[in-house]
This record gives sequence, structure tokens and C-alpha cells, in this order.
Amino acid sequence: MKKLFILLCVPLLFGSCNIDLPNPGCTDSTATNYNPNATIDDGCIYSGTVKLEVTCQTVPFEVGYNNEYGNDVTETSSTSSWSREFEAFTGHHCSLTFWHPNWNWSGDDSKVNASISIKWKGNVQTSFEGEVNSYELLQAFL
Repeated sequence: MKKLFILLCVPLLFGSCNIDLPNPGCTDSTATNYNPNATIDDGCIYSGTVKLEVTCQTVPFEVGYNNEYGNDVTETSSTSSWSREFEAFTGHHCSLTFWHPNWNWSGDDSKVNASISIKWKGNVQTSFEGEVNSYELLQAFL
């Protein structure tokens, strides 16, 4: 009887403890860091296009932008419109700076009409429109 009891209990000790442990990761298949084995979502990262746009009727004007990807630029625009695009990921940020050269170098305080915007995946995230001699927009991509 004792041998029968042991034969019946041994499989219970080794075969019945199947516990599924949580596997953290991104559970959204559209994200860049998607993990098909994840059972608990611990955050997803999305990529998209950032478009920077500046319009000013008084030319030339200067534009600078900085981001976390090392492709910072300062340019002078000799036309009334300026724009640039780059790929970015959620959690990153950039800044877009506009200034009219007369303001900084000649001491002229006159303001010019300008329109400045930062778009993320085609949607305006932050913008400004009005009279300025310099302006800076900061944007984090969420």
C-alpha cells in the first residue's frame, strides 16, 4: 500500500506546477518595439515623421532646429517658406527656433509676421503665429 501511495504522489509533485509568469514588453503590434511574447504592456515606442515649418513674409530669416538625432541645423531662408522633415520616436524631443537677422545683429527691434509649427505624424503639436523678432518652440513626441 505504501508503494502505491508513492507511485500516485510522485507525478503530482513534479507535473502539476505549471505557472505562467508575466512577460513584460510592448503588446501593440504597430509599435517599433513590439514583443509578440509579451503578456504585460510596459510601454511602446512609435516612430513617425516630424515636419518643421516656418513662414515669414520678410526675408531673409534664420531658422535653427535641434533634436536628439545629431542632425541639428541652422539655415538662412531667402524665400518666405522653410520646412524640414526627419524621423523621430516617441519620448524624443526637438526645438525649432526662428529669428530675424536684423533683431540679433543690427540692434533693430522691429518685429515681423511669422508662422511656426512642429507637426508629428501630420498633426500640429505646437505652433505660433504673430509678430516677433525671435521665437522658440519645444516639443516632445508622445
